[in-house]
Amino acid sequence: MIPRPTDAHFHSHSRGRHRVIAVCLVVALPYLSLPLLWAAAPYVVLSSGKRVEGKHVTADENGQIHLTVAAGVLKFEPGTRVVMDEPPDIPRAIQMMQRGDDRSAVAILRKTAAECAFLEWDKKALRLLGRAQLNLGNFDRAASTYGKLLVVDPPARKEADVMVRYVKALVGAHDDATLLPLLDETIREGPRPAAAQAQMIRGRRLLAKGETRLALMDFMRTAELFEEEKAVQKDSLLMTAECLAILKDSRSETYKRRAQ
Repeated sequence: MIPRPTDAHFHSHSRGRHRVIAVCLVVALPYLSLPLLWAAAPYVVLSSGKRVEGKHVTADENGQIHLTVAAGVLKFEPGTRVVMDEPPDIPRAIQMMQRGDDRSAVAILRKTAAECAFLEWDKKALRLLGRAQLNLGNFDRAASTYGKLLVVDPPARKEADVMVRYVKALVGAHDDATLLPLLDETIREGPRPAAAQAQMIRGRRLLAKGETRLALMDFMRTAELFEEEKAVQKDSLLMTAECLAILKDSRSETYKRRAQ
């Protein structure tokens, strides 16, 4: 007969299993702390559509792509499309910003943006970096970051969040040389939320210089043509009323009532 296992046998076997599991965890822990070991292999996409996979990818200061493969390093022309996993420092920085630790996030994002230059992820890192710097009141640095972003990623000019924050950074930095033409461009061609904000900023600047009629045009245009932009709607009505009052126009009271 096969002997029936006793409780002592069971506990002894269980302790053995626990020791094996513990050893496996000790061996595995160093690797669990290195998420890049589990990341998908980076690759470049040639003009023919062919994919060339590698183990590691970088770009030099001129944008030339260096893809490490088993046989060595392959070099590709600047502008070659690169596909790679999101650097783990980006979600880490986002978590810091969500906790209000923008200062720590800035250090990480600045490093990530530099390391990922020409590798696409620098664009996301720069967007986040500009936001974190703006949160800290570092207007000069935020303006510089957004300016760099628009160079490496021109389509960002159509993103309302980017343009609204860039304009705010330039206002805070008192960089009129960059701000004034950007306001005009954003009002003409920018996304509607950014255009509405730009009109309000330009209107205030005109009013401060005593150009009330020109300021009125910006405020009234925002009030009448950008009703869906709730962030500026009340302000645009009140500023329109203020300009009309200065000009002794009876419509001032109408706009005040609309703002209530």
